[in-house]
Amino acid sequence: MTAAEGAATTGASPTPAARPVLTAIRRAVGAAAVLSLLACAVVFYRVAPGYSTSGSSPRTGASSSASSDPTTVGKPRASDTTDSKPADDAIQVKGLVSSAKPFQPVRIDGTHHGRADAFLQVQHWYAGRWVPFPLPTKTDESGKFTAYVEPGPPGRYRLRILDPTSGAESKPFVLVIKA
Repeated sequence: MTAAEGAATTGASPTPAARPVLTAIRRAVGAAAVLSLLACAVVFYRVAPGYSTSGSSPRTGASSSASSDPTTVGKPRASDTTDSKPADDAIQVKGLVSSAKPFQPVRIDGTHHGRADAFLQVQHWYAGRWVPFPLPTKTDESGKFTAYVEPGPPGRYRLRILDPTSGAESKPFVLVIKA
């Protein structure tokens, strides 16, 4: 047995002719790993569009701050209805706080007139569209509800309440998160 054959069978470094093949294989494996990580990142940002990974604040078009006065809701979107809904189908939000601390639960109380046992979504304006918070809330027999949201880093959060079934939505309000 020659020295070259002995090195090849014992696991010593490969021959110079085999090195380009191994280099090409290593590059292909590295490229596949990078593409896999990139695909995972795309899936993550599709599944969790409201999740902020940077310290920047979300930008909203809201210019007014929230107040403690009740905010009445407009009627359902015309595209969701075939006949007109009564005016008492509005959602009212009351007792709003205008500011809170980062990553702390914020309580939102309100009433959805005429809709007992309805599931409602709290949504926030992000990247040009309304994105729901993960947990819905449910109205009681009288239409009253309490929702809790946990906004992220400091900034202004434009929020609203939506009844996905009837299309009724609240007038947007702003919650300021202070550091």
